[in-house]
Parts: sequence; C-alpha cells; structure tokens
Amino acid sequence: ERSLLEYVINNGEEVQTPLTWIKERGLLIRCGILVQSEETQGLQFSAPIVRSIVMQRLYRQMRDLSMGFEGFEQFIQRCVQNMDPQVLKNSTSKGANDCNLEIVWQMEFYRAATRCLPPEVFISPSSAGAEKDSGFPDFYVNSKYKWVIELTREGTDVSGHVKRFREELYAKLKCSEVVILDFRSIERKVYKKMYDIDVWRIVYDLDYSGVTIYKPTADGWDKQRLALLGGKGK
Repeated sequence: ERSLLEYVINNGEEVQTPLTWIKERGLLIRCGILVQSEETQGLQFSAPIVRSIVMQRLYRQMRDLSMGFEGFEQFIQRCVQNMDPQVLKNSTSKGANDCNLEIVWQMEFYRAATRCLPPEVFISPSSAGAEKDSGFPDFYVNSKYKWVIELTREGTDVSGHVKRFREELYAKLKCSEVVILDFRSIERKVYKKMYDIDVWRIVYDLDYSGVTIYKPTADGWDKQRLALLGGKGK
C-alpha cells in the first residue's frame, strides 16, 4: 500500500495508475482513502485533507534528526539537498518541455522537509491542493518558527505568488519568514528581478544530480552549489 500511496503523491494524483496496482491494492479504495478518477481512470485521494494526513503519516516516520539546521535559510538548503534525484527524474507528471509539474516539486520538498524537523514541529502542506486562488500557502512550519514557503517551477507566475503574500489569509498567518522557491531547468536563463518577498531561483541539472541556488542581493546573486542527496548523505 505504501508504494501505491507514494506513486499517487509523486505523480500528481490523477495520473494513469497501473491496472495491476489497482487490483492488488484495492483495500485503499475500499477504505475510502483513494478513489478512481472518472476522467483519467487513474487514482486520486478522496479529499485534499486525506492527502495531507497520508503525507504526514508516511513521511514523519522517516525523520532523521542528524539532518538538523540553524535558522530559516539553512532549513531551506537542507530540504533542497535532501530531495531525491531519482524521484524527480522518474516522475511521469511532466509539462511543457518535459519539465516536472509543480506538484512533483511540492511533494518531494515536503518529504525532504520532514526529515530534519524535530518531533514537536510540523510542516503543513496546503489542504487546498494545487488551487492557488484558495488563500493557502504551499507549506507552513508551525510552532516557534512560523515559516511560510511557496513553490513554483520554470518561472511560472512568480509575480502572482508574490501578490498572494499580500492577501488576507496569508497575512493572518503572521509569518516570521517567507520565501518563494522557483525550480528552473539549467537550460533556462536566470533573470534578476527584485521583489519585496525573497524569491530563490533553484536551477537544477538536467539529470537532477544537483542544483545551484541563486539568492538575490543588492549587489547581484549569492550563489550556492548543492548536490541532491535524497537523504543518503549528511
């Protein structure tokens, strides 16, 4: 069952699910956790909140406290470093130019983030799923941190993501730190445009073996190179 749940999470929910998997793992359907899409005949979670609960149960078990961090920026760097290149490379949820859809980056970031948070701290994925006009950020880290993280890919609607931090529901979160992560192919040019919200361009290699993080500064770019370890290294 775990393998099927991870497949649905990593492939955008409504992808065509192998028929043999559906037959062999019908318990998840009978229990109401997964349902079969009338449109694609693939599997999806029965409700966005069910997806959130399943993700927390699956990935909190993989916590590795040795992957600790000091401060917000190092937390983001740890999360990116622990994304699994094989998951990103083998995903079937592709958009234009064979680039991963946003949900692929979201789910892998969430899995990586749960590895380095202490037990009393939760990172909550948006229960609204991929609907960006819902007023919910992609991720919220609770407890003493109060961090908000938005993800996009290939430069899609960065200005729209920035605007959402000025909307009422985002403002009510009283964030201490916010960031927008824009995952971009190495084949795309990185344009320096300043916003009043931090926007990190995370440029990934074509084989997903590593990334270069571009953080805008007053004088240009602060660049950092990271290998994607998939949780295999410290």
